[in-house]
Amino acid sequence: MRPSPPLRRTGVVFFALAEAWIPRAVAYDDASAPDSGASYAVTPSPGVAPDAGGGPASGTMTGPFLRIHDGTSAAQRGDMTRAEHAFADAIAMAPADTSVALAVGSAYYGLGRVDSAIRTWTQALAVQRSPDLLFNLGIAYRSKSLFAQAILCFEEVVTASTPPSFDALFQLADTYVRANDSAKGLEAYKRLTTLFPAFAAAWNDYGNLLAHTKRLDAATAAYREGLKAAPNDGELLFNLGRAQEQIGDAAGARSSYESAVKFAPTLSEAWNNLGVLYDRMGQKSSSLAAFQHASQARATFVNGRFNYGVAELRRGHCAEAIGALEAATRLDPGNSDAFTMLGESYLRAGRTSDAMAAYKRAQQLAPGDPASRLGLGLIALQNQNYDLAMSLFNEAIALNPSDGLGYLMAGRALLARGDVAGAVASSREAALRSPNSPEVAMGLGAALERQGALADALAQYERGVQLAPQDVQNRLVFGHLAEKLGAYDRARAAYQSAIVEGGGEVEARERLAEIHEKGGHHDLAASVLVDAIKVFPGDGELKVRLAEVQYRQGKYGPAEATLQTALRIPGPHTARAHYLMAFVQYHKGSAGAALKELDDALALAPDMPEAYYERGEIYAATGRTDLAKQSYARAVQLRATYTEAILGLERLDEKTGP
Repeated sequence: MRPSPPLRRTGVVFFALAEAWIPRAVAYDDASAPDSGASYAVTPSPGVAPDAGGGPASGTMTGPFLRIHDGTSAAQRGDMTRAEHAFADAIAMAPADTSVALAVGSAYYGLGRVDSAIRTWTQALAVQRSPDLLFNLGIAYRSKSLFAQAILCFEEVVTASTPPSFDALFQLADTYVRANDSAKGLEAYKRLTTLFPAFAAAWNDYGNLLAHTKRLDAATAAYREGLKAAPNDGELLFNLGRAQEQIGDAAGARSSYESAVKFAPTLSEAWNNLGVLYDRMGQKSSSLAAFQHASQARATFVNGRFNYGVAELRRGHCAEAIGALEAATRLDPGNSDAFTMLGESYLRAGRTSDAMAAYKRAQQLAPGDPASRLGLGLIALQNQNYDLAMSLFNEAIALNPSDGLGYLMAGRALLARGDVAGAVASSREAALRSPNSPEVAMGLGAALERQGALADALAQYERGVQLAPQDVQNRLVFGHLAEKLGAYDRARAAYQSAIVEGGGEVEARERLAEIHEKGGHHDLAASVLVDAIKVFPGDGELKVRLAEVQYRQGKYGPAEATLQTALRIPGPHTARAHYLMAFVQYHKGSAGAALKELDDALALAPDMPEAYYERGEIYAATGRTDLAKQSYARAVQLRATYTEAILGLERLDEKTGP
């Protein structure tokens, strides 16, 4: 799962004659200096020239400011020659008025002519060293990553007044950070927050810089100071949560993230990190919901889509995973991880050709990443192309020999090829390299089970469960082998925990009910299945299983009612539902109704030998010997070892013999 980086902000800067606006920043990565993106130069209000009795704030547009307007209009029409003449005229009309030069430079900057803006403002400084000019020069220099020049400008603006303005000191601190001068950046932010403690944005960026320099305790303190000024600030709460999480305070981080999304429900980064935290805590449903919020809050948020897709894939929801991961690859076509996970999603959905294309794209984007080789090797393994599979798995091992996953997959290929000893050896090698990998533990368990070392296999499965307690499938595998070994208590515990972890897994409930039945606890089995149906009301197979238990309990009325509800749900279970209904009807004394149910079952599943056998039994009991023989014979034809049907034929032959 991918967490989101911290969020930072920039100031909105006002001067008497002009306004400089730095747009809101997007999230930046911890590993690099923050960057707010493009900056915009000041755009002073037009006014009359000083010699006409007016100024930039007068609201009239005459003299040089009218020429600036004319030049801007010409530039927007694509006539830069006329624009430059107009700008030159404006400066010539008031060469001593730096507000004119300020406006001309701003016009150039707004047109994307940053060098022309810098030249204009620099020339105006020779007339008067105006803080407005210096500030805008700093913005312009910074937009070209000329940080040293920008710093000199902002430093001069800061020293021009006591105390310095919030805006100038904020931009100076920000520029130090962009220049990777963390020490001076920290000094500037400390001074800024001391002078202006009520500005939450300053505390936010100060906290980010402290976190970036690994001073996490100080960072959390800074974020908390910011929250004193703005207690409902979602971004501050989010950044506080990140710092708390890095310190190891998972409970505090969870509280901060939950508060962040409460006050800023469209903050995708907070939803995303909350989902990652829920996932680590094993709260799978909450994690999935948080990732869904993250992807919906901002459609262009790649991490939200990616994590939502991974979470859905873990739950076996391939269609949802594919939709989210396809969106992630559209948003970030260079994201190799997204293509790898998309390949796995396609593969699980049975879309092998799409999976191969996704894995190959991932390999092109990240040729040194073994994950795509493992995926392509798995496809080759499924196609029984063992040589190609082993070649790809060996490539993955060569790319990352310290990881056991390549050895594990090679073990699977050897196992499929029938080389059980080789599979065990390769899987043991995987366990040496990745001793804390649940996948490796489960893979070694599978190889040992094939070898017949069932006790050792069970121990490996148990380790896999311990390493990934949220993985329901691991618990099911462990439970199956525990059943085979007669360790019913351990199997029962595994299935019960799988139900709790998975929020209601069908297979776990069915297996648990079967264990109860084997122990003669029919009431417990029925109770498990009733609870399962509450969770999965549309699962007809569960209803058929419940009806079987009810019939064995002698509860024929409830069994009939359960089967009737099962028959209202379309699916492959309906043939078995008719088959069981025949028993209920025969018990009620209606042989004709029972035969009709068996006919209905055979219409849906014509190769069901049990239905032919039971039909033979009813025919024999009602004296229709020829029809009984035909039914028994068909049952034997479908299953040559069907002892009961063979004995039925023998009994009839004895009765009708010479």
